[in-house]
Amino acid sequence: READMRYALVRLRESAESIAFYKGASLERRQVSGRVDRMIGTRRELLAVERNLDFFTTAYQFLIQILPGAVVAPLFFAGKVEIGVVSQSFGAFNHILNDFSIIVNQFDSLSQFGAGIARLGEFAERLDKENEGCFEDSDLHRDLLTLPPSFSQSNGSGKEPHEGAEAKLIDVRVEQQADDPSKPSVSIRGLQLLTPDRRTTLIHGLDLDIAGGGQDTTTTSSSSPSSKVVPSRLLIVGDSGTGKSSLLRAIAGLWRQGDGVIIRPPDMFFLPQKPYCTLGSLRDQLTYPILTTGGGAGGNIGGDSNVGDNYEPAATPSGSLLPQQQQQQQQQQQQHGSVGGAASSSSSSSKSSSLPTDEELLGILAIVRLDRLAGKWANENSTKEGDLSGLDAVQDWSNILSLGEQQRLAFARLLVSRPSVAVLDEATSALDIGSEKAMYEAMQVHLPRMAYVSVGHRPSLVSYHTHKLRL
Repeated sequence: READMRYALVRLRESAESIAFYKGASLERRQVSGRVDRMIGTRRELLAVERNLDFFTTAYQFLIQILPGAVVAPLFFAGKVEIGVVSQSFGAFNHILNDFSIIVNQFDSLSQFGAGIARLGEFAERLDKENEGCFEDSDLHRDLLTLPPSFSQSNGSGKEPHEGAEAKLIDVRVEQQADDPSKPSVSIRGLQLLTPDRRTTLIHGLDLDIAGGGQDTTTTSSSSPSSKVVPSRLLIVGDSGTGKSSLLRAIAGLWRQGDGVIIRPPDMFFLPQKPYCTLGSLRDQLTYPILTTGGGAGGNIGGDSNVGDNYEPAATPSGSLLPQQQQQQQQQQQQHGSVGGAASSSSSSSKSSSLPTDEELLGILAIVRLDRLAGKWANENSTKEGDLSGLDAVQDWSNILSLGEQQRLAFARLLVSRPSVAVLDEATSALDIGSEKAMYEAMQVHLPRMAYVSVGHRPSLVSYHTHKLRL
């Protein structure tokens, strides 16, 4: 249990920024707290066993001291033996007893030795099976643990702030925008972004409006000459070290050093370059950080949920991710819904608040070209049919999946969450051109009203965006 907790904490430290982008702190806190509780429970059980062992050994050591006297005392009082014989019997008994008590006295050391031998035996068996080629995907080849890069690194390409400048913080406001096409989903005003050590200015005087809801243009204040009219699909480009990813960190609220105001919606979804794979099943990877672990569609964890009550299943080119029978049932409900008035509204609200089903999750996996995962890990002994059991498979996904597969899995999370605005930080850097095209087309087809901002270097990204911002 302690090793599991340490492993989870190490992964948490390495992926801290990705977890912050996903707004998965609440879920990670629950998982780590659960591992700590299990470790404490195991420690309590161990202490109880050690307590009972101490009671036994202490009582054993005191009882054996009076046992020779209890045996020889009747003979001494009967006058059959002298007092010297009693002393000799005590000495002989203790000498023999020490030889026979070695196991009791060394029980703790022997138990630790046995546990070490058992671990070495399991390790040797795994090595033998590895040599025999029994593992298709060996989990013995681990990447070296590395510390996350320091946020304070700078290549000196920015401007040095004034030494006497007041230490201000960027005002990041999370506000639910009204359904008004004239109002942007994301608004940035007078942004001055500094590195965390406040030694380098990365961005100065940026005013930016990003429209949502499928609008092609937005209105901005004409009083600011640096304002840029940006439609709903923006590509941010620039040389390395110019602050592209830093701007996304500022929008997410991770970097606050600087000045200005950033207003963004609460359901904004971030896709980092290195996706974070939580410890759990394939279903947990798809619904992270919306749902708690286990049990199909599960429940809403609350707090940092990105979906809330406005979840709607993603639509495929054929119309729906649901099976044909469920699709027909929904069409019938829609036909009868116009008569019911309030009942129709209640039915629609109930339907929109439903969470993704297993069939919908499999459909989303197919959209991002990962449908083979569920089939590969399907359990033949499961009560679920076909690939549905594969959604419950628990693996070390960070090591099993390639970086390209992890990035496609991140796009699947995006389709599950259905946010109003998505921010992609080189989210297709490990994908080939064809897969990159498929991911962006999936966003445009299944989330047509979602605005997105991308950071990247590939020229092929230009065709999926309507405007470009160079830093």
